[in-house]
Amino acid sequence: MQVKNQLRYPRPEDLDMFLDVCQSLRVKPLLVARMVHEMQLKRIRDIGGGFVIFKRWILKPPFPRDAFQQLVERGLPGFKDSK
Repeated sequence: MQVKNQLRYPRPEDLDMFLDVCQSLRVKPLLVARMVHEMQLKRIRDIGGGFVIFKRWILKPPFPRDAFQQLVERGLPGFKDSK
């Protein structure tokens, strides 16, 4: 699953990478997005994947601070503490 919460369409190269990863892992893609071009949806549909389109920005759910801190302490890429 990939979530795109942007005002613009996902870039074609991002979709290419997402679909390549799904194909390598032999899983069906599921794209959750706010805006997606019809041609990108067709590509996902053609390989048996699915999508969910939202009409407004997707709000981040509350995330427990202690769980977030554990992620930060493990040094996982992409997680930075924003105190």
